Amino acid sequence: ADASEEEAEEPAKDIVMKDDAAEADFDGVWKLSGLRVFGEALNADDYGMDSSFLTIKDGKLDIYAASEYGHPTDIPGFEMAFEDGKYVIAMDEDFVNKLKDPEEEALGDSLLDTDELESKIKELTAGNNSKLELQLTEDGQLAVTCAVDVQNDYLTFSTKAIQMLADKSSEEDLDAAKKAAEEADASNDAEATTEAEDADAESLGDVSISDEDAENVDVDVAADAE
Repeated sequence: ADASEEEAEEPAKDIVMKDDAAEADFDGVWKLSGLRVFGEALNADDYGMDSSFLTIKDGKLDIYAASEYGHPTDIPGFEMAFEDGKYVIAMDEDFVNKLKDPEEEALGDSLLDTDELESKIKELTAGNNSKLELQLTEDGQLAVTCAVDVQNDYLTFSTKAIQMLADKSSEEDLDAAKKAAEEADASNDAEATTEAEDADAESLGDVSISDEDAENVDVDVAADAE
């Protein structure tokens, strides 16, 4: 095997967390660079997540993620608790509600019996102690671990199989990503408008009467009148 194949076959590097990080060490803008799913290392850019940013300031987390297929995600102000050298965010109902897209939620409300659905979801997620753990690594990255822990009559499940890694970035990089997403949205909207106008014009063309047909109609009407 050549060098590139040998490198690709190497196991994912172990992540060593700092146990003495201070709150100030987390402050700043971080850009998603990689993921770990059940121990397998993945590149963020391979999954369209290379324009995702986390901003930490004053014990709060802001999330921004550009999207190729819709509007970007831009959610500010997740409250975090600092304990034992790491930040923790409870993945509770408030957390989920903050993540919801208002348009998608409205669509769901129109399609589902939300009272019944909400009741069932609460039953399935009772005993939910899941949380996000934000830690710094010895290599200077930010590691965000999804620690899922649900214990109830229907489900007993606990795992830390999903982890995101981010590199230190800057406000300038974040602003550039937001500007690029806005320009892409404007371009997509303009393209959609043009396509709709072309479709309308084509539809009108299909039902229009040619000059020759119009003349024939005039002749037929005149004949009927006689």
